[in-house]
Amino acid sequence: IKKWALEYLENGTISKSKTGCHTKLKSILSFEPIRREINNWLSSNENADVTPESFLDAVNNIVLKPYNITISLFTARRWLLGELGWVMSTRKVGLYYDGHEREDVVSYRKEFVERMANIEKRMIRQKGVLPAEADLEGKRPLIFYTHDESTFQSNDCKRRVYHPVNRAPFFKKSRGTPVMVSEFMSEVDGPITEVRKTRVVGKGHGGYFTGKDVAEQFEELINHHKKTYPDFDAVIAFDNACTHSCFAQDALKASKM
Repeated sequence: IKKWALEYLENGTISKSKTGCHTKLKSILSFEPIRREINNWLSSNENADVTPESFLDAVNNIVLKPYNITISLFTARRWLLGELGWVMSTRKVGLYYDGHEREDVVSYRKEFVERMANIEKRMIRQKGVLPAEADLEGKRPLIFYTHDESTFQSNDCKRRVYHPVNRAPFFKKSRGTPVMVSEFMSEVDGPITEVRKTRVVGKGHGGYFTGKDVAEQFEELINHHKKTYPDFDAVIAFDNACTHSCFAQDALKASKM
């Protein structure tokens, strides 16, 4: 209003407003057959793993294909979370505590990095390529192995899900029968499938891997390494899991005394 008043005082007129004079573009979703077909696809896939990527694929290759029109991922996400009324939510379980900067953790990390820096000089990273003689310092080349365990369950799914407002998809209460996998890997060979261990866990099946199981698998890896790389040393790294800090069979345990 102030701008209009100044303009009138100077020129004796008020210029015509340009509000609403820009070109009007209608959204593709305003075309009822397209919107209806998109809603039908969303309804039929409501309990599936709908993501902006899968939604984009369906819109471009099913709904809009007869019209020779495509949309971008940005538009697909805007339609899904805006005009079509879906939301994205995260399912959270458990509590995470970050102890990475604890004094004892920092001290051990520094020690670990120093040890790894010395070991790394002797590592071979691919077959047929050996470290320089100066890096070996009179010692044998070595292969670095890592170990880890993972548990996969039949009802595992993504934590982030897209769904209509107030209509979240149902998930089974149970995560399903677990399958535990214990495996070693190296940069030279990748997964060492020859010593891989899998086990179905639960009623009627075996229990989770124990320290005894890991020790037996460790011995199998040692035998595999000696047979495959008789002229190389080996360094094997385990993470800090309770099954990796087991006692010897004849060890004295305060809890059992």
